[in-house]
Amino acid sequence: MKQTANHQKLRVPLLLPGILVNASATDFYPMQAVQLQRVKGETWELFGDVLHAEST
Repeated sequence: MKQTANHQKLRVPLLLPGILVNASATDFYPMQAVQLQRVKGETWELFGDVLHAEST
């Protein structure tokens, strides 16, 4: 847990560009950004900017 709670601006290859993993000893919610997507035909299409929800 100690190592997991110290990730700052970690880039994970499976996440979309611009979405980073951050965790601390007081904030265990590692991802606080999303990007919306919609179905277009038989595939998903990303739209809009990456939305960030910074914790306080």
